Amino acid sequence: MKIGPKTLEGTPEEIQNFFWISDSNIDEFLEKPTPPIKGIWFSIPIIVIFVSIFLLVFFVTNSTGLQLFLFIVGCGAGLAFAIMIQLKYKNSWASGITLFGCALLMLVALGIMAPSELAQQFKDLVGSESKPK
Repeated sequence: MKIGPKTLEGTPEEIQNFFWISDSNIDEFLEKPTPPIKGIWFSIPIIVIFVSIFLLVFFVTNSTGLQLFLFIVGCGAGLAFAIMIQLKYKNSWASGITLFGCALLMLVALGIMAPSELAQQFKDLVGSESKPK
């Protein structure tokens, strides 16, 4: 029978005897899996992001306080969405790209950056990384 930090090998009888002899509880040794995140928790931040972008683009005109509020709410929802992606998939790249993309979308919706500037910035960024120095 082999027992390691994350492994437990042997017949069921050997494992049962080991825990009975050592007066241990098998539940203390095994890690319980985390419950999966429900799909509704992913859809709430996405809806909030799209509503924020929609309101920023079509309805908010001169109220800078409301624009700032919608921008912060949209970025907060993007952060919540990135955190959920990290918790569910354990992928830092996907979380980072999601957060960065949401921030860029919110900047475009707020009018700080034009979509053409966004494309040019992306080309400059990709072009500067691919050129040898």
